[in-house]
Amino acid sequence: MLVVNAILIGVTMKAILIALLFFSTFACKPETKVAKATENAKPANAKTSETIEGEHNPPIEKSEVKEGHWYCDMGTVHYSRAEKGDGKCPLCKMILHEKKTQK
Repeated sequence: MLVVNAILIGVTMKAILIALLFFSTFACKPETKVAKATENAKPANAKTSETIEGEHNPPIEKSEVKEGHWYCDMGTVHYSRAEKGDGKCPLCKMILHEKKTQK
């Protein structure tokens, strides 16, 4: 009876070790995915050519709006676009202002 118990315990321990090795090898490793995601991610406050038109989150300064573009003036700019369209901000429904060329 003791021999049978010893064999069962040995088999159970091997099964547990195999399961642990399998999951540690093939399971999702969050640190790897996070590292890859942060390599490709842009900082939240990055201002690139992609953020010059459309919704700005975080808001940009008026000086960053392109000349001739229409923008929503709420102290800072949370929306801008190249065309006047209906003249209203789609986010807050305020009137859009045109950034005129400075002489």
